[in-house]
Amino acid sequence: MKLGDSSKKKRKKLGPFWIGFFVGPIVICSLFFRQTFELLRDAFANILPIFFTPGLLEITLGLLGFSLVILINYFSRSEQQDEWVYLEEEQPSKGGEFKEEL
Repeated sequence: MKLGDSSKKKRKKLGPFWIGFFVGPIVICSLFFRQTFELLRDAFANILPIFFTPGLLEITLGLLGFSLVILINYFSRSEQQDEWVYLEEEQPSKGGEFKEEL
């Protein structure tokens, strides 16, 4: 096994870990503590109207779409192994000179 292959496999396995690392405590706190749910509700109630104003909505959706395209491109390029394109070279004729066609 190549050293580069193992690092790619490790990176793919770390995705669910980081999602659980950031989302897990929020879910656990919201399940066990009522005040956490109220805090999250109040925070979203104060922040979301700012993001849904017309100018900021266009900017945030544009940035979200751009980041989504970059993310899809990153993952699709990581799955492809070789991106080189090899072109065939024409060999000169037997006389060693190129013939010009009219």
